[in-house]
Parts: sequence; C-alpha cells; structure tokens
Amino acid sequence: MNPKNQQRIDSAKAAWKATKTRAIELKDGVLVMIDDLGTPRKGVVAGMFIGCILTLVVMLLGILAASGISSLMEDTPIVKVEAPARPNVNVVSDITPVRAATARQQDILNSLVGKPHAEQDKILQEQWPTLATDLIGWLRALGEIQNDEAIEKVELFYGSTTADGADVDGEIHTGHFNEELLAEITVTGRENPLLIAVRCTNGMFNVVRGALHPVGVRSLEFTIGEGQSLVNYVSFPAAINIANVHGLTIQAGRGKTLHKVTAEDAIKIDTAKTLVRVIVYKGDHFDLGSMTYTPATAK
Repeated sequence: MNPKNQQRIDSAKAAWKATKTRAIELKDGVLVMIDDLGTPRKGVVAGMFIGCILTLVVMLLGILAASGISSLMEDTPIVKVEAPARPNVNVVSDITPVRAATARQQDILNSLVGKPHAEQDKILQEQWPTLATDLIGWLRALGEIQNDEAIEKVELFYGSTTADGADVDGEIHTGHFNEELLAEITVTGRENPLLIAVRCTNGMFNVVRGALHPVGVRSLEFTIGEGQSLVNYVSFPAAINIANVHGLTIQAGRGKTLHKVTAEDAIKIDTAKTLVRVIVYKGDHFDLGSMTYTPATAK
C-alpha cells in the first residue's frame, strides 16, 4: 500500500472514533466503512462520508500545523539587528581639551562661521594676530614640539568633516567636527605634519582634508614693542620656556620683594597672587619656528 494512503486512513480512523463507524479499511482497493455491527458499507454513501472525513482531517491538520508554527514563533526570541551608527562625537567640543580657548578667543572663532575665506583670514589677522605664536609657544612648552625641532610652516584651515581626536590624556575618539579652525604645523624631520584644533589644542587624525579650505599661512616671528613683554605674544608657560631656552632673566614679586627666580620655580608660582616677568627689551626679536632670539642692538 502507498504510505500516503495508509497515513490518510490512519488519520480518518482517529477522527471517527466518537461516531458509530468503527473502522475504515481498504478492501480490494476500495475504501469501506465498518459499522458497529461489523457490516461493511460500500458505494456512494460511503464515498461521500469518506470525502467529508478526509476534508475535515485536512482542515484539522492545517489548523494543528498553523498552531504549531505560531507557537514556535512565539517561543523563538526575535533578535533585532541594527547597522552600527556613525559616531556622533564632536572631537573638538565633546572631549576633554588639552587647553581650551579663552572666552574672547571662543568669540573670535565663533565669528568665523559662514564667512568667506578671505574675510576669515582678515578677522584673525585683526583680532587674533598672535594665534600662531601663542599656539606654537604652548606646544613647545608642553613638549609636543621639542625646543630643538625646527618648524617650517604653520598654515590655518577651516571646515567640517569626520576625524579622530586625541583628548588631554591621549585617548583617541572617533567622530567629527563642525565649522572649526585647524592649524597644520610642518616640523622638519617629521613624516607627517601636526594637525591641531585651535579651539581645544587637541590633535586631529584621519581628517578628510578635501573638506577643509585654507585660510592663511602664519609667521612665528615677532619683535617686542614699546611697553610689551613676551606674554603679549605667547602664554605664560611658553614665556617661561623661552626664557629658559635663551637664558633670559626671570623675576618674581613687586618693589622691594622683587627677586630673581629659576624657570623651574617660576612655573609653579600662582600669578594671580605674585607678579612674574621675563626681562625683555624693545627691539628683541624672537622666532618660534627656529627657536632663536636676537637681542635688540640698543637697550
């Protein structure tokens, strides 16, 4: 007997246990019903009953199968898979800065947004002319650029793009920055230039350079003018570093308390309470690119 026919007969038998029909058998290739009296019933009536039975069985099996699939789906946990999101970290404003720009410097940087390239350069030249010397002086004092390393060029760039940024602890963060000023510093002997975000002094890496536009090249030379000191051009730590490199006199205190101090001691002094100054004169010339000092001819 065909296995499929046998399966259908077995299913029909199970469905008719509660009726007067006792069994269904295959005799001489014909399906017959055996009633409670054991009398075989053949013919059209038997065929109609068999057809109904088989239809009900098929429907029952379909319901059971659907129920089983539904139960299986309910028991099976659904795992939602999402594509990795693009990092949303602003590597200039969202990570710890190496050195944050002052409030006035922040205002100058904010004023560059949406301005044409030439106008950005003009704003910086007029409102922050010591940007490059201040930045390089700080990086030398910090040791990011050694005092005996020569700097060939400092060029400013502006724009928005993806990048990796290093925070104050050197940890690298992947993300982006929007409408920011960067300084590209070419150091002699180094394979790649340094790229520094001016707003936070954090180092930038893997920057899409095509998204940035040049603003201008900056000089690292300056000459002390009437009534000026080193801090007119560089930060206090940078001024102490310059004094240490060139053997300039450093004094601390006021009036009768004024006394000479070492660079090591000077950097530890709270300048909010005690005046510290490096002795320079009008006409003294400094070049932070080559880290050279030319004293004024007349003092």
